[in-house]
Amino acid sequence: TTNSEYSKKDSFPVLKGTKVYDTTNCKGESVYSNKDEIVHFEEVIEGKSATCKNTGLTDGIKCSACYEIILAQETIPATGEHNYENGSCTDCGVAEPTEPPTEAPTEAPTKAPTETPTEAPTEIVVKTDGYYVTGDINLKLTPSGTGKVRGTIALQAGTYNIKLNNYGTLLGYKKTVTNSSNGLTFKKTYSSFVTLNATGGTYTFQVNVDTNTLVIKYDSKLPEEYLVGDVNTILSPVAGKPLAIGTTYLEAGTYQFKISDDAVLLGNGGNCTDDTAGRSVTFKNTYSKSYTLNATGGNYTFTYYTSTDKLIIKHSPVKDEALDDVHLSGDINLVLDDNNGDSNIATGTITLTEGTYAFKVFNYGLAVTVGSKITDKGTKKLYGNYSTPLTLIASGGTYTFSFNKTTNELTVTAAK
Repeated sequence: TTNSEYSKKDSFPVLKGTKVYDTTNCKGESVYSNKDEIVHFEEVIEGKSATCKNTGLTDGIKCSACYEIILAQETIPATGEHNYENGSCTDCGVAEPTEPPTEAPTEAPTKAPTETPTEAPTEIVVKTDGYYVTGDINLKLTPSGTGKVRGTIALQAGTYNIKLNNYGTLLGYKKTVTNSSNGLTFKKTYSSFVTLNATGGTYTFQVNVDTNTLVIKYDSKLPEEYLVGDVNTILSPVAGKPLAIGTTYLEAGTYQFKISDDAVLLGNGGNCTDDTAGRSVTFKNTYSKSYTLNATGGNYTFTYYTSTDKLIIKHSPVKDEALDDVHLSGDINLVLDDNNGDSNIATGTITLTEGTYAFKVFNYGLAVTVGSKITDKGTKKLYGNYSTPLTLIASGGTYTFSFNKTTNELTVTAAK
């Protein structure tokens, strides 16, 4: 059926001229819908943030008419970090530690040390575009709930000196931890590093941005595939395909890395600037050198073919986005038609070759995304407080993108 007008019920608007189905809602009323299934009246079940001791809940979705749970809420683990105000935690009441970490003298000693250091000091590049773990680890943290940012990387066994970088302000703390930590409150008046003694595994860094309190969580299990070196991006497997994909933001600079595949290090002594120009690069365990990425800055997507050990790198430069339309930006750049703002659904069609495409949707200047994957077709709910691009795994053909400006749902369909 092709709708010649709008839907029978305003509750379910459908763009004029699109394929729709004559179905019913859960009340038994006849309606048009873009899905051949019973239509529900979706209502958000508000979640709650986790605290230092209490678990939280993600947002869910239920039907306000029949009360069916459409999207179940999920439990958010307790953070283990305290939110200090006026000397105590606002959640559990524990007193804030009054003894700051011991700091080195602020003035240089009058006598030079008799021995030279055996290692070069950790070099810090101060970036001003976000919240980072910086030092021996370079990890941009992204929003994760109200007032929190987080990031996850894979690390091999070693010692890592780190600080926090809050949009160009370096924050220090003096402590040595092994694998994990409870809340460490960093301050700009502290010049020391936190030393992380890592035995190897997956590490999650979560920061309360109001108090600059860091919690490090540790999982001894390493991912099957990840980058090792100046870039430590985890490559997530794609269900049903011999692919693992990871996207990260990199400042301009030179980055060297290898690939760890099931605990085997694979190398390649080649190099590229920003991307591999659509070509794949073969990594082997007999190659001892690291691959060099000369980055001009932006979002970088690493697509690793696990059956052939080949890697493709794509680059999406950060750019000023238009504020007066709905469009896709990244590996796909496409303006979606919303009838000059009169339609709630914005659509656009583009022809794509086989490959992976990372992108965000900009809804009149607001970037919405979700760190997930769509293989050829599907629907995803996008969010304004997420920063990792959505990835489309395309087998090739004509792709139509339909974006609901009210619910922030993006639907992708494909035709050969």
